[in-house]
Amino acid sequence: MRSKFQKYTLAALAAVAAVAAANLTLSSTPPAHAEDISSLSSSQLQTLISSGASLQFDASRFSVAQLTNLVVSARNAGNQPTNLTLVNVGKFSSSDLMIVADAGKGHVTFILDK
Repeated sequence: MRSKFQKYTLAALAAVAAVAAANLTLSSTPPAHAEDISSLSSSQLQTLISSGASLQFDASRFSVAQLTNLVVSARNAGNQPTNLTLVNVGKFSSSDLMIVADAGKGHVTFILDK
């Protein structure tokens, strides 16, 4: 029979294992059948970024204000080296990109359209 302490210890170990598995999933190459990141909303991306995930995604789906919020989250992610790579930025003006770059303070990379 398990004591109350042993039950809590097992629950804590399970929680730590779940967090570790989630971190490994975020930092490893996703399997081919993984959900496409392009379907994630701005708030879902912000949650990942705040957790320390570095991401590459299609910027054309978002407004300048949303991108600014995302890069600020990357900049403020704590001790994590969090960077965002924004692709398909051709719809934005150079002043829009300057706003986003200034907000990111080195945590954002733009990949210009070909």
